[in-house]
Amino acid sequence: MDFAKLVNVISPIKIFLAGLNQTTPEKASAYQKMRLEQAAKYIEVSQPISEVTEWYIGFWPSPKNKNGVSLWDSFNEHSHLNAIHLYRYNGSEFVEA
Repeated sequence: MDFAKLVNVISPIKIFLAGLNQTTPEKASAYQKMRLEQAAKYIEVSQPISEVTEWYIGFWPSPKNKNGVSLWDSFNEHSHLNAIHLYRYNGSEFVEA
């Protein structure tokens, strides 16, 4: 997971951005939940290094092509992707910021 690389970066604020390209709201929600839980576990095992760090994860619509059409051009069909979601780590889990 690319997020784990951030554990080794020295910075008071760490932000990870992940693209969303799931075609249903349910799949997008499940993907975000899985990634947030994975990230929280990485932070937990990196303590105490991570105790002085503000952690954020953002999910944004990926421009990935589907059948030759960018998902950015098909927000009407996939309106659940037409948003950016930001989460902040509160010491035990990621919550909406």
